[in-house]
Amino acid sequence: MGNRTQGQLLIEATRELIHAVHFVHNKLTIMRRKMTMSTTEYRDMKREEME
Repeated sequence: MGNRTQGQLLIEATRELIHAVHFVHNKLTIMRRKMTMSTTEYRDMKREEME
C-alpha cells in the first residue's frame, strides 16, 4: 500500500462517519424499543444480537 490520495482518505473518512452515525442510530433505536417493550421481548432481542 503506497501513499493514499486525499480522495481515498476522504472516502474512508466518510465511510467511518456513516458507520458511526448508523451505530448511534441503532443504539438509540434499541434504547427506545427497550423502554417500550417488556423484559421478555428485550431478552429475546438480546439473544438474537448475540448469535
